[in-house]
Amino acid sequence: MQVPIIANIERVVLNPIITLLFGVAVVIFVYGVVIFVWKSDDEEARSVGAKHIMWGLIGLFIMTAAIVIKNIIKASLNF
Repeated sequence: MQVPIIANIERVVLNPIITLLFGVAVVIFVYGVVIFVWKSDDEEARSVGAKHIMWGLIGLFIMTAAIVIKNIIKASLNF
């Protein structure tokens, strides 16, 4: 049995927020790769690019974990 209010919260609030944050993490990761490659002769710029890559990957991992946790809770509560 699906509870309408929880399904609506998931559809209207959780999914768009997770998608938005996932997109932000992808943009940060791609920005880091571009900076890392584009300014490969500048050590400081490469360091900044590497940090963006790292934080982008951390963000992607967190958003993937959030989706998995949401699905586990949804499955365990039979929603």
